[in-house]
Amino acid sequence: MKTIRETLQHLLKGKNQESQKRWDDYLNSIPANPNILWYPSAGYDFRDLFELSAERASVHGIDVLPDIYLHNDLSRELSEVKTGEIYNYDKTIVTLTGRYEMELKPSADVTFDMNPEYSWYVDDLTQSPKIQLMEISRQHATEGITHGVILYFNFENNNFLDQVILRHKIPISHIVKIREGIAEGGVRMSIAYVLDLLSELGTKYLIYGDSVSSSIMDLEYIPLEENLKLQYNLNPCTYNLIKKSEITKWSGYVAKIFEIQYVKDHSTPGYFIKYIDILGY
Repeated sequence: MKTIRETLQHLLKGKNQESQKRWDDYLNSIPANPNILWYPSAGYDFRDLFELSAERASVHGIDVLPDIYLHNDLSRELSEVKTGEIYNYDKTIVTLTGRYEMELKPSADVTFDMNPEYSWYVDDLTQSPKIQLMEISRQHATEGITHGVILYFNFENNNFLDQVILRHKIPISHIVKIREGIAEGGVRMSIAYVLDLLSELGTKYLIYGDSVSSSIMDLEYIPLEENLKLQYNLNPCTYNLIKKSEITKWSGYVAKIFEIQYVKDHSTPGYFIKYIDILGY
């Protein structure tokens, strides 16, 4: 059986010699089966680097730290950003100190797609996604400086879950669900239904601070979720959310941190909606 590191080697390569060397060095720096944080619709938000650092994670009651920070977003502006200061707002300065372009290997057999039912940005579709290994420095007036590495995919959320995470059986130990951008941010199909699939991803912690769209409450995602379950032979189980901590100001939301406690009962599509009141949105 492949390790996760071997899966990542099979999935990606550097676009040039410099990027390939940095990619090799990065892979050699992580465990064979790393803990992976996934932040869909991340935009310019790199606060997870700070809140999931060893010192802050212990404050939040998080015992498992991410080894890989995996972000995705459709922002073409961010995909084309150059090294230097990329964000300066509300006492926070984010600097891109290193940028290495990656690409999908043909053998990975990943279909890059943007379904018009999932996003308003179909016209922005390019032939291939921008993928970057980003070295980030995040400085806050009162929180100090945090350094980290982000593996950033210029992908639509549902396409990314399907073609990258589920197709390649990439486990996700931490999910950050904040500021997805329903409607005004260009999202037509929320990725919130991934909360039905937590056991299949092996998720240990959920950081949630987002609104819930009417499309979720109207169960519009059910056919998509059922198709993914059939395609990848998924059989998720139910769970309990154990609240560990709360961050009052994260990208304009109150972010709640939950530990996932799994139950052996079979989960059906829409199970996560029972937790909407607990999530607070």
